[in-house]
Amino acid sequence: MKNVLLISPDFPQTYWQFAKAFRNNGANVFAIGGTDEDNLLPELRNCLTKYVCCNEMENLDVMYNIVGCIINEFGPIDYLESNNEYWLQNDAKIREHFNIQSGIFPSQLEDFQRKSNLKKYYEDAGVKVAPYIIVNKYDDLLKFAEKFGYPLFIKPDTGVGASGNYKIHNIEELNEFFHNKNNKFPYICETFVASKYIRTFDGICDSNSNVVVCDSMVFPPSIFEVKEKGEDLFYYVDKNIDDDFAKLGSRVIKSMGLKNRIFHAEYFVADNDCPGYFSKGDYIGIEVNIRAPGGYTPDLINFGISANIYQVLADVVCFGKTSIVKGKPYYCCCASRRNNKQYFFNNDDILRTYRNEVCFNGFYPFIFSDIMGDQFYMAKFETFKDMMLFNEYVGRLANMTYSTPTFFNKLIGEDAKIMREQNENISNQESICDKHIDGA
Repeated sequence: MKNVLLISPDFPQTYWQFAKAFRNNGANVFAIGGTDEDNLLPELRNCLTKYVCCNEMENLDVMYNIVGCIINEFGPIDYLESNNEYWLQNDAKIREHFNIQSGIFPSQLEDFQRKSNLKKYYEDAGVKVAPYIIVNKYDDLLKFAEKFGYPLFIKPDTGVGASGNYKIHNIEELNEFFHNKNNKFPYICETFVASKYIRTFDGICDSNSNVVVCDSMVFPPSIFEVKEKGEDLFYYVDKNIDDDFAKLGSRVIKSMGLKNRIFHAEYFVADNDCPGYFSKGDYIGIEVNIRAPGGYTPDLINFGISANIYQVLADVVCFGKTSIVKGKPYYCCCASRRNNKQYFFNNDDILRTYRNEVCFNGFYPFIFSDIMGDQFYMAKFETFKDMMLFNEYVGRLANMTYSTPTFFNKLIGEDAKIMREQNENISNQESICDKHIDGA
């Protein structure tokens, strides 16, 4: 692997680690982004052979010209990627235009980005899916509702996050949706799967579609409701991944034929029966995102599995394999807060009380805030109980009261502040996490 071109590697900000990983492997790393070079993180700028700032990245003719100039100066591009949902289509078109064989072309991308098309890959791998219909004719939609009952869940057939999603409880809401829907793109309507949580299968696959490293995260059952209700988002990397689930998830990646990619696949764990389709306890395939999970989640995964997935990807792309293996596993969580709420503990309280567990904290870019929150804390723990106590601590509101103590091994209120101040300068306990985000 000689020449690597990264698209918008400065967003999210931790993606500079992709550039570092490829640089570590001896590649020339080029980048095109919308940020002035002087404003790039030094960590990113120092990894790049050449950077081009482009204010018209949506304009493919402009991008073709820039990529062509890089090729004329340095030779063919061996690998091009953004790992960002927003740029996946342009990534594919640029690859096709310059015959860059290392990634997905537009025809494949269309297949992978349609939620209805992904159903076949789940089913080919032996994974159950929720009954569904593409929303075209009203009569067909009404028949589907009459057959399966309410609630129903309707979402764009292509898209990411919770944008344009609808939970339909009755025929009145069904009528309202159909007559007011955006007709510029198709929708998919599914039976609503009752589930206490979403379990993910995340990882990196090689050129033979074999999963070389993986993890599993647990999310709330409805990111849609987190967004609509303005709730604090809490999700975590599970310390343990079930072997059967890992085999199931790997079969799906194999059935899709993904190569040299990071992926993020989502599953419900059914809490109800749908006769003839699935039973309680079954894993129900939702969708597969053919890019890194959103926000700063790659770093959360690093902390949870004690490995550097940025370097794993670069190794797989450059050498076809990696010597990196997962290290000691942790329950590693991300707990968020929203600016429009008042919390019982302030930022200093959290960082003093959990100074040995917090790995990474800060503020999300505005584009993430509606779903992920405004401020976040990533921390890792030996036990599930301690992780849940941390989430309760971070999320406790200023007007929240408890009839019984809930922080079993943590003092709260004024007593906690006094105790922390007394112990602040005498605690020499070694942290279980790195204080930086470059790997784990």
